[in-house]
Amino acid sequence: MKFFSIEHFIEYFIKIHNLFKNTNNQEKKGRPSKLKDIEIVFIMVFSKINGLKTMLDSYNFIKRINEDPSGWYYNSFNLPCYEQFTRIIRKNLNNIIKLLRIIIDNNIVKNFLNIDIIDSTSIPINKFYNSVRKWGKSYNVKIGYNAIHGFFQGFKLHIVINNNKNIIFFYISDANFHDVNILKNKEFLKSIKGILIGDKGYIANDLIKTLLNKNDINLITPFRKNMNKIINNYSKELLKERSSIESVFNVLKNHLSLINNHCRTIESFLFNIYNTLFSYMLIKN
Repeated sequence: MKFFSIEHFIEYFIKIHNLFKNTNNQEKKGRPSKLKDIEIVFIMVFSKINGLKTMLDSYNFIKRINEDPSGWYYNSFNLPCYEQFTRIIRKNLNNIIKLLRIIIDNNIVKNFLNIDIIDSTSIPINKFYNSVRKWGKSYNVKIGYNAIHGFFQGFKLHIVINNNKNIIFFYISDANFHDVNILKNKEFLKSIKGILIGDKGYIANDLIKTLLNKNDINLITPFRKNMNKIINNYSKELLKERSSIESVFNVLKNHLSLINNHCRTIESFLFNIYNTLFSYMLIKN
C-alpha cells in the first residue's frame, strides 16, 4: 500500500483546493456537515491512491490514522459515523464530476499537437465470469461482450488521451454500445480536433467519416483483411502510438481499482468510476 508523505498530502490538498476555487458551489441549507466538500473529495482521492476499494476500508483507514497520536495525520479530519460518511460521499458525486470537467477543459486547451488516441474498456458490475447482480437487473444494466472474457453485465468506458496521456474526453456507455457510435457523440465532436488514432473497432462508414471531416477530425485506424490497404509511412508510425492508451487503462484498472466488484448500488459503482478518473487526472496534472 502506498502512503502519502506530508509533501504529497499538502500537494494534493492544494491541487483540490485550487480546483474548488473554480467551481460555483452554492451554500448548502440545513445542518452543516462535519466534513467539508474539499475534505471529502481529498479523502476519496487519498483512498484511491492508497489502494482502498470500499468505502468501509476508506473509513476505517482514515479513522485509524486520524486517531493515531504518533502520526502527523492525527486529528486532521472531524469524522462522522460511518452511515453519515457514506451518505456524504454519495452526495459529493456532482462535485467530482465538476472537478473532472475543469481538468478536462484545461487538458483540451493545452493539447497543442492535436494527435489523440481513442479506445474503450469493459467495466463489469460483477466479475466477468460471475452471474448478474440484483441491482443490475433492477436498473436494466445491459449485457455486453468482451473479446477476452466473453459476455458480462456492466458498462464500457470510452476515453480519448493526448500525447501526454492526459484524458481529454470520456464517456460511460452501456456494455452493448458499439465503439464506432462514440464518433457521432456531440460532446466528443466538440472536444476533439486534429488526428485521432483508433483500433479496428472505430473503422467508420462514409457517413461518419464525412461528419468527422466537417469537425476537423482525421481518423486513422488499422485495416481489416478485406479492405484496400493503402496507407502512408506517417500513418503507420502514428498507429504504433495506440499502445500508450493501454498503459493508461493499466493504471486505471490495476492501480486505481477502476473495476470494483464490491459496489452494492449503481450510485456507488458510478462514483467509483468518476473517482478513479479524477484521481488519475489529478496525479497526471
